[in-house]
Amino acid sequence: MRHQQYCSATLCQGASKRASQARWLAKAENRGYFMGAQAVARVQVWRAAHPGYSRRGPTGEQPAPEL
Repeated sequence: MRHQQYCSATLCQGASKRASQARWLAKAENRGYFMGAQAVARVQVWRAAHPGYSRRGPTGEQPAPEL
């Protein structure tokens, strides 16, 4: 695909992302990417490397809202 298929409007970009994700998931090598012990281990390693990414604290509680 050499030519743009989606416009730059928000709805078009959402459609583009959904189509891209569907194409990625349709590939045989990607079907089990989010399942199983290997996926759990991959997520645990990533979370350990990015401790401040989540909005939740280390114990899982929501932070207090700022006033």
